[in-house]
Amino acid sequence: MMKNIYKLILIAFLYLSSSHVISAQHIGFVGGYTMTGLEQSNYGVNGDFSLLNGYHVGPKVDLDVVPNSNKFTLTLATLFEMRANRYDISWYKPYTTQTRILYYLYLPLDLTYRKKMAEDVNWLFFGGPRLSIGLFGLTNEHYYMATKPQLKDTSPFYGEPSMRAKDFSFGIGTGIELENFQFMLGYDLPLTNSVVNIDPSPSVLKQHNFRFSIAYTIRRSKDKTIVR
Repeated sequence: MMKNIYKLILIAFLYLSSSHVISAQHIGFVGGYTMTGLEQSNYGVNGDFSLLNGYHVGPKVDLDVVPNSNKFTLTLATLFEMRANRYDISWYKPYTTQTRILYYLYLPLDLTYRKKMAEDVNWLFFGGPRLSIGLFGLTNEHYYMATKPQLKDTSPFYGEPSMRAKDFSFGIGTGIELENFQFMLGYDLPLTNSVVNIDPSPSVLKQHNFRFSIAYTIRRSKDKTIVR
């Protein structure tokens, strides 16, 4: 089921990027801060809500749903994202910390609505599916007392993976567009378990992603219908 969803998202990206039915509105570049809240449990025991910190950066494009109107657009981006931190996991492994340094290809697909606030000022509302593809990284469990070897994995997404290589989520957000600049806040609700389990689902790790982003965009089409 999830494999079919991943394929549909990728097909949608390819189709919308090359479609002549929907006209291009903005192209630009986006970057910002990512904070990831980790929802954890093991054999039904809920763990701490730990945090990862990181960044995201990459190109984006807005495609007009109605030609030459910027009221509704489909927004696509291809972002490189890092999420990392070291945190305590003694709630299920006493005297132990967990390090995660994770790098993803982050692919959001949004329907964006613009509400005109003033001349060249729009209020943005957006939402849609997201696909995070694991690229590379490191995970490590470190025992405080140094009497146990560290459990280090330098390829958590591949080989014998400990992390799922594809995460699916649904995101929503809002922001302000000031001429060529966009300032946005967004949240992604996780729909998949990020860890790979050998036993029947003993562990759960879900990544709740919060993002603050700044984008700079330019409009390719000279004709524009002002949003009302």
